[in-house]
Amino acid sequence: MSESKFSGNEPIEKKSTEVKIMDRRGSINSSNTIGDGISKPSFNWSQLRKKSFSKIRLIKGKFLVIVTGAGHGLGRSIAGLAFQDQGIFAQAFSGSKVIMVDKDMDALNETSGKKMRQFLKHRKIDVVLECIDLMNLTETKNFLNDLVAKNDQDYEHIVFVNNTSTLGNISQTLMENENLEELEEYWRLNITSRIYLTTQICKLFPFSKKTVVHTARTESTTASEYMGLSNIATSAFDMFGQTFAKENPTIRVLYFTPNLLDTKRCRKIVEECPNKDLCESIQQSIDQGTLETPLDAAKKMSRILEEYEFTQGEVLRINLKNNNIEIKNNNIENDS
Repeated sequence: MSESKFSGNEPIEKKSTEVKIMDRRGSINSSNTIGDGISKPSFNWSQLRKKSFSKIRLIKGKFLVIVTGAGHGLGRSIAGLAFQDQGIFAQAFSGSKVIMVDKDMDALNETSGKKMRQFLKHRKIDVVLECIDLMNLTETKNFLNDLVAKNDQDYEHIVFVNNTSTLGNISQTLMENENLEELEEYWRLNITSRIYLTTQICKLFPFSKKTVVHTARTESTTASEYMGLSNIATSAFDMFGQTFAKENPTIRVLYFTPNLLDTKRCRKIVEECPNKDLCESIQQSIDQGTLETPLDAAKKMSRILEEYEFTQGEVLRINLKNNNIEIKNNNIENDS
């Protein structure tokens, strides 16, 4: 299939580009934000090609890609890479669709960008913006109902990037936090809705090949004072992914942890968390300019999805450490 190259420098067409925008709170928005062209990284990823007992790969076909937390940080970069000529699903057929989910409609409009919309329209790929607060379980259920009603069952690939997560209260230890309502809301967003979305999206498309990507944040993968909520949610979701893969061996599951990212999240920890050692460590990375950009992390994830042969019934756990790759599943352990 012939595809035009997208450099990010093409002239803007005068004709407006249609984009479907769903706001669960009743508002309809549009944006003229200019998107950026994105290309693949040039580094060597040969270490990702490992023996697999059952090859599961994404190559070509009609895709439905759903990205939560698509308005900011890593989620924005992942959504921005979708369907570019040299992006995650560069060989997706016309009729494919990317659904970007976030509770901030302005941020979603910035993610989608006019350039991106025009380019994807040229390839006959739809962009849908879903403004949803995933803490609200009614909104979450309505989103899933609409997903069935507004999408056919002829997608060859379903890719769900489960990227929504929050820090919670990082000014108090677990013993100090006595706000039961705050705790319940945190678990609802960071565990309940994430599990429910994963299981239901996979169930709604029984005839499609399915890939689930769970993202974690490196600052939440090690037990730290005042980071208890995020630590617990990260650990719990890791175990969920392993169990889910065992129960559903035909679904490929990727658990992706990038390096420390240059995002508002890291700066919030420095500003609000009383954990002096953690804050000093993050501040040092900020001062030295060693934080990884969300775009670089998204590029690495795209190469993993494209090149790695997953094993059925296992979670591929990728932990990027100082630009090295740590690969772990039941049969592989390789710390480069």
